[in-house]
Amino acid sequence: MIIMEIVDVERLYKQQSRVRTIRNLQSEIDVISSKLSSPGSVKLTDMPRNQNPFDKLGMLISRKMEKEKKLEKLTKEAIAEGAILEGVINSISNLPESSQGATNSVYQDLLRYHFMYDLSMKEILELMDIDEDADNYESQMRLMYARKYDALQKFIKCQKG
Repeated sequence: MIIMEIVDVERLYKQQSRVRTIRNLQSEIDVISSKLSSPGSVKLTDMPRNQNPFDKLGMLISRKMEKEKKLEKLTKEAIAEGAILEGVINSISNLPESSQGATNSVYQDLLRYHFMYDLSMKEILELMDIDEDADNYESQMRLMYARKYDALQKFIKCQKG
């Protein structure tokens, strides 16, 4: 008998937040890296520019190292938690299809895109090739939010048996 861990919906939101934090940390590391690789400005005089006792370069390197360490830790957590959540999302396919609405695979994709990859509903609609200028864009956006709610209900239901 396989014992499956009950996964609270709150863990989906935590994973989404974790993925967002990873993306932000990577962006911050990229900014620091670009600062470290850009040459300093040329001194116009022999006078030192900074009388400050702090080592700006050393501080940048230490901040980058701290952020990289945090990024590595968060990435490991995201991978471990992602595997658990992916298992639950995959089990939605075992539920009976509803007579109305979308197929289970649509709900699975919506949960993956929104929570596992932290895509906004607008980005998800773009993946579905629904243009902002389309006549039915507003109704499609409302439909996606309704489907997100349904997907969360299926996420809960697939764990109850």
